[in-house]
Amino acid sequence: SLNASRRWPGALAEWRRSVANRDEELVTQLSILDFEFRASGTRVATDKFLAQCTPEQLESTDVLVFRRRLARERGEFEEFKRLDRLVVERSPTPADSIGVAFSYGAFGDVAGGRARLGDVPTKRRAQVEADPTNAFAWGDLGMVEALLADPKNNAPLF
Repeated sequence: SLNASRRWPGALAEWRRSVANRDEELVTQLSILDFEFRASGTRVATDKFLAQCTPEQLESTDVLVFRRRLARERGEFEEFKRLDRLVVERSPTPADSIGVAFSYGAFGDVAGGRARLGDVPTKRRAQVEADPTNAFAWGDLGMVEALLADPKNNAPLF
């Protein structure tokens, strides 16, 4: 959202932090696997690639995030949660916390999704207050508020 809201110095600093220790060849291969999946509809190549990864590669943050997404796609909630815990340990402020929180809710763990948001609601409210014309901040805040909504007083989200 820093990039979308044109806060270039912050976006650049965040980008540099996020790629500082990345294995670019591995990241490229994961991107190719995603492209192959979209083209073919099958994860056979993905499964084969992951089976050939070293233990160090499998535990890298990029691969953990990738594997977490695979677990979500496959409906493997316990594996999704396990991998999410590992991702959070390595990156205490993951940029994808809203999407991950919604995944918890989609798996039926709305309380877990709300907890996964951490301080995101406070940050998004402050961002909207500071920049009320930022459509991306409003979109994020809307998703956060939907997840936090009391089902007794609102339409159920899940």
